[in-house]
Amino acid sequence: MLELLTNNHFDRILDLFDSVQQKIQIISPFLTISMAEKLCETKKQRNISCDFITRFYIEDMLNKANSMDAIELLMDNGINVYAVKRLHTKLYLFDDTHAIMGSANFTNGGFKSNIELSLLVSDETMLIDELHEYFDNMLSAIQQSDEGRI
Repeated sequence: MLELLTNNHFDRILDLFDSVQQKIQIISPFLTISMAEKLCETKKQRNISCDFITRFYIEDMLNKANSMDAIELLMDNGINVYAVKRLHTKLYLFDDTHAIMGSANFTNGGFKSNIELSLLVSDETMLIDELHEYFDNMLSAIQQSDEGRI
């Protein structure tokens, strides 16, 4: 099933946080502290594993486009955080059953106030497998380079 997300990103991601059983994997160049808090709360309540790939530029932190506090919070709560240069991908994977891909960063603006467009994929095994492969390939490249683990 495919569902178009426009002004309902925040509600849908909270629904997915509530239903996840094993793991959440996220790729987002930017994140905010409030979204990081929600992810950490979900990880703790649901006892799941979590990997987060972001970008890490000092300029982004100084311009408040990204949050060092949010990155530190994720790490302090046992979430594996990795960094990639030139990252623009936004991908959210929930177990092996749901994925969101689109324009929304893991920020308040991305999920609440910006005009965003994403696609929620549910129970489309082949496509979700391909999205997991994309995530796994990126994570593997980061781990092999030994430069992207924060």
